[in-house]
Amino acid sequence: MPRPSGGHIDYFGDPSDSRMVILVGRDDFPRDELLLTGLIDLLRDEGWSVGHWFSRHEETRRLTMPPFVLSWPRPARALIIGPLLLLHPSRWQYFIPGNWARAASVAARADALLTTLQQVSHEEVFLVARSAGARVATLIADAAGVRGVIALGYPFENPEEGPNPDRYLHLATLESRLLILQGVNDEYGGRGAAEAYPLAAASRLEFLDTDHNMRMDQISWQKIRELMVDFLDG
Repeated sequence: MPRPSGGHIDYFGDPSDSRMVILVGRDDFPRDELLLTGLIDLLRDEGWSVGHWFSRHEETRRLTMPPFVLSWPRPARALIIGPLLLLHPSRWQYFIPGNWARAASVAARADALLTTLQQVSHEEVFLVARSAGARVATLIADAAGVRGVIALGYPFENPEEGPNPDRYLHLATLESRLLILQGVNDEYGGRGAAEAYPLAAASRLEFLDTDHNMRMDQISWQKIRELMVDFLDG
């Protein structure tokens, strides 16, 4: 299968499957390793082939921040990025000031995801998106023609900055089906706050007993399974 220019998809299951669930992670995707592994296992158990999409920026981050450094203090992690980046000449553009931040922006990731989806051959694609990845997914869902989006922990508002229309205005006119699974104590929009934002007719908001980190007990995991399966089969 050709490598899409907008990024890379790691497949779990048959990469040529006509029906595919593609995961779109948050900015700091390594923090969600256990959650994403759980979602992949859940979806595979239900018979779905799964792909995990990484933008070129995220691929670069994987190359320059291996798992063993994730527990290091931020200043120590910053020191190792440069030497590791030197090993990958095709990515030296990230040494240019501002390039890293631009590539990590929601707009840049959305463009990259749309490019990827326009180049894959799956007949039916669902996006399961996490945190800022849900902003990325919902921004391009209609243009990409996906069957639907499941958002886990949609960041309706930044807890330090308050409401920002760039985060939510497009949700009111979204034509694609959308299921938002939101923690009741999510600092980016829990119960009460999230309910105040207008959603399109094909959108649905469900609450879970958790916060933005999506650490859940078995009861909540079972609820996620039931809601996701119902949405994907609908």
